[in-house]
Amino acid sequence: MIERRSEILIITSPNAGLAHYVVHLWRHILPWANPTLVTHRIGKLDDLVLQHIPTPLRLVDENDETSVARIANLVETRNIKIVNLHVASTVRLQLAYFVRVLRAVRAGGARVILTLHDVLPYANIEVDAADMNALFAQADALLVGNSSEQRRLMAFDFSSDIPVAKVPHGPYDLLVRKTYTIYSARKKLRIPNETRIVLCFGSWRPDKGFETLIDAHRMVREQYTDVLLYMHTWHRHGDLANFKQLSFRARSEVGVKFSSKYIPAPEVELVFSAADLVVLPYTRVSQSGILHLARAMQKPVVVSDAFHEADKLEPWPGRVAVADSASSLAKAITGLLSITPAVLQVQAAQGWRRVFSNDGWEENASGLRSMIDRISCADKRTAYISAGSDQIG
Repeated sequence: MIERRSEILIITSPNAGLAHYVVHLWRHILPWANPTLVTHRIGKLDDLVLQHIPTPLRLVDENDETSVARIANLVETRNIKIVNLHVASTVRLQLAYFVRVLRAVRAGGARVILTLHDVLPYANIEVDAADMNALFAQADALLVGNSSEQRRLMAFDFSSDIPVAKVPHGPYDLLVRKTYTIYSARKKLRIPNETRIVLCFGSWRPDKGFETLIDAHRMVREQYTDVLLYMHTWHRHGDLANFKQLSFRARSEVGVKFSSKYIPAPEVELVFSAADLVVLPYTRVSQSGILHLARAMQKPVVVSDAFHEADKLEPWPGRVAVADSASSLAKAITGLLSITPAVLQVQAAQGWRRVFSNDGWEENASGLRSMIDRISCADKRTAYISAGSDQIG
């Protein structure tokens, strides 16, 4: 077991989803750990990071090989025994570099826990399975978000001795500042109060089903002419031409407000506060930060059946549609819009509390701590045997 505060190095992206995830987890590991955040040298530090994490170190730089030695030296100097790397698109695009980083810190005696935010790469990220296997070869333990992601690990070749555990995604409640009501948010955004707003939010990927959503929106408007599809999506990775095509189509549709501007943390609440409901029509998903943003904002949701959580979300806090089916999506959206807005919000809030009552950041931190205990005990066991004892105490 952990006998004193653990020195932990956490490596993650400087902004957006992974940064938000780590910031929310941070406060729950502070009672038992001394965490150090290492992030990329390039890229704007997220507002949440600046507000909640003291002295983040910007050492990660794929184009500077000396950064590997600097990270390894930091681990050795501070006697850090656990390195927790958060793996998503950014790491996948720089796999060879991160393999070198992990190899270097392990050479110094640290143990590595990989937190996998999506086990399999998405359509806009090309990754060689051999490169992922090389990353897994540097891991002492793996953390995943749910049982679906755990099953997807079978696509890779790594030691069966590596322990795997599930840690739940918590709500992004640090983004909730209760600055706006639905009316004040709409006033600031210059949207009439009587408009029904369906919000689509987050970075673009070809497998998020946004094109299907536009088709569904046309059907919804046959019943609700006052509905506005508010699309806030931006390009990060993948085919820019496809994103531009989506942007052109959305901007030409009646009743669609489209923005490709990235929304920084302080402005997220404004956009969500204005919405009647949030729609996530993904055709493939691992764990969605946007879902847990809607959870924090207590908004009704429509999700596709591609979501691991889909069976828990209906009837409240929302509805489930068949992935890649415009008619099913339209039916789910109109089903929620048919409910009086005030009743809709109350039912959704109650639904979120019921569905995720035991899935929060505290449970996530507990899962991380348990895994640290597990691999630390394994180290002590090995050292004890190596010392010549013929008993395992």
